[in-house]
Amino acid sequence: MSMMLPAAYFRSVEFDSFFAPFFYAGAVKDLLINFKFGSHPEIAGFIARQMLPAAEQLLREGTVDAVTFVPISRSRKRIRGYDQSEMIAKRIAKDLGIQFYDKAIEKVFDVPPQHEQKYFSRFGNVFGAYDADESLCKDRHFLLIDDIATTGATLNECAKMLKIANAESVHCLTAAVVESKENRNFYHNDDNKTVINAAGRFESLKTTNPNR
Repeated sequence: MSMMLPAAYFRSVEFDSFFAPFFYAGAVKDLLINFKFGSHPEIAGFIARQMLPAAEQLLREGTVDAVTFVPISRSRKRIRGYDQSEMIAKRIAKDLGIQFYDKAIEKVFDVPPQHEQKYFSRFGNVFGAYDADESLCKDRHFLLIDDIATTGATLNECAKMLKIANAESVHCLTAAVVESKENRNFYHNDDNKTVINAAGRFESLKTTNPNR
């Protein structure tokens, strides 16, 4: 089952759309934990295939022309041996036949793990932690890949930096999203942001009732 993150929940919404094919629960949660922390990089291909239909829809709509990802820090990558989101993003870019940018975003300093933070502290925890290269980002329409969205704070921060570096648009795609009361419904959005539903169609947040 899929879930759309409520874009208007953020004070400043920087990404243009979001999709995740799964909730972060049950077997999906176990799989992603093994992939991320259990030294199983071979899982990347399977996860990428589950995310590919949404990416293909964005490509058909002419919405994206480049792929990048939310990077982990250099120190964490050395310890883990790989960056799980980079592996997924590289496979999706290859399947789409579009440019993969491995250095569009850089994590400029390490921060305490997001999964250890309370809901609202996650936004402050990642503030200023990322930078983007304007020479790579200018005029690009990015598909931004990550493994898990909890609050969307990290995606939002990375999307912000990509746009500061003059990217035209940023569309987010993760393997899973945490099901929570904040993420359960669409919310009204004056900026008329869009999301992709499970069937791959575009729906406007503007038509939804935030109080339902």
